[in-house]
Formats: sequence, C-alpha cells, structure tokens
Amino acid sequence: MGSHRFTTSQKKSKERFKTFKAKRMMTVKFLKSGYRTQVKVDCYNRGLGTCLALDASQTKIQELQNAHRKTTNALQELQNAHQRTINALWNAEDRVEELENHEVESISTLHRQIRKLRSENQALKNPRNLLRSNLPNNNNNKKKKSK
Repeated sequence: MGSHRFTTSQKKSKERFKTFKAKRMMTVKFLKSGYRTQVKVDCYNRGLGTCLALDASQTKIQELQNAHRKTTNALQELQNAHQRTINALWNAEDRVEELENHEVESISTLHRQIRKLRSENQALKNPRNLLRSNLPNNNNNKKKKSK
C-alpha cells in the first residue's frame, strides 16, 4: 500500500478539487441568478423601459382602434337613419301627391255634378225649357205633314 504521506496528499488534493468545483458552481449559479454589471443593468433597464413604453403604446393604439370602430359604427347607424328618413320623406311626398291627385279628381267630379245640378235647376226654373226637354222632338213630324 502507499505511505501515509501519499494518502494525506491525495486527500488534500481531493479536498482542493472539491472546493474549487464548489466555488466554480457557486460562480456559475451567481451569474445565472441574475448577476449583472452596472452597464448591463442600465441596458436592461433601458430595454425594459422601451418595452413598457411599447406596451403602453400598444394599449393606447388598441384603445384608439376601439374608439375608431365605435365611431365608425355610430356613423353607419346615423347614415342608415338618414337614409330611412329620406325614404320616409319620399313616401310621404308620394302619398301627398296621390291625395292631391285624388282631391283634384274629386273636385272635378264635384264641379261636374254642380254644373249638372245647376243646369237641372235652371231647367226647373224656366218652364219652357222644362217642356222642351220633356216633350219628344215633333219638329220632324210637323214638317212631314205640312208638305
């Protein structure tokens, strides 16, 4: 077997190796856990600030797009209501025109009836006209007899 001195040296060497390995692992862990230099921290903060600003901008853009969509929808509803109003006005004008035409026809009919009644009234007031209108036309018969 080996000497006592060799085993002690070997043990010390193993202990040093374990210590070195542990230090290295701690350094790696420390670096992985977020160790940064001040420059990297500043850069990270600037990047984070930019990301937050972009995030806020995206949120604002989304809000503006939603407001634009709502405005567009409201405008479309107003245009539809305007078109319905125009159509209702055209329909009302058509109906007024129909009523005016019907009224004109009714007035014409009434004027004809009034003229007819007046002429009948005149005939009733003048007995000669009444006799002429009620008697058969005998002029042709008289002419034939006189020849």
